[in-house]
Amino acid sequence: MKTAFQLLVLLCLGTSLTPAFTQTPAPKTIAVFGGAERVVEPDEVFLSLTLQEYNADGGKMTISKLENALLTAAKEVGIPGNGVMIENISGFNNFGAEEGVAEFMISKTYQIRANSFDAINRLLAKVGNQGLTTANVAYFNNSKSKEIMNELKTKALENARMEAETLLKATGKKLGDLQNIDVYTDYSVPYYDSYAPHYGALPAVTSGKVSSKPMTLRYSVKVTYAIQ
Repeated sequence: MKTAFQLLVLLCLGTSLTPAFTQTPAPKTIAVFGGAERVVEPDEVFLSLTLQEYNADGGKMTISKLENALLTAAKEVGIPGNGVMIENISGFNNFGAEEGVAEFMISKTYQIRANSFDAINRLLAKVGNQGLTTANVAYFNNSKSKEIMNELKTKALENARMEAETLLKATGKKLGDLQNIDVYTDYSVPYYDSYAPHYGALPAVTSGKVSSKPMTLRYSVKVTYAIQ
């Protein structure tokens, strides 16, 4: 028992003599925001268009006939084959043809990419009202948006660093290593003024061109630096 007690005293004494672990203090930091933006003109229009089968005097107007007419019209106005894509397919039972007889009607929704609003208007004029149930602009885009956004990323980081250096210079401090980056992106959706799709003959446009609001591409970051 005496030996065990002596061993316990020695262990406690050895523990008290062991230097305590000291944590390295976290570096002082500065967090700043940096942003960059560019205004660009949209050069791509994305139209969502739905065609639906229907019964006519000459028989059923099938979705195949409607789709072929759409593809032909798209080619005639300069929209390439890969500019017409299927978004959705749906259908319903039509009980109105004959009492108690259901006829399945198919509808398809397409996304159409054109390089101008004029091409969209000419396409709708050619398609007309036959089988066309809805047509609306989904969104606009600039074909070089990805390249522009990469440039904005670099510029936003440069602006954040300049902001941090300016603030620290006023306090007599220097900028240290980069600690963290938080990204904030904001895509402003542009739109065309006073747009309404036209069917059949198109009215004359007095200005000669449908005006558009530009796109504003933005990129923002929150950057944290250590302070020397």
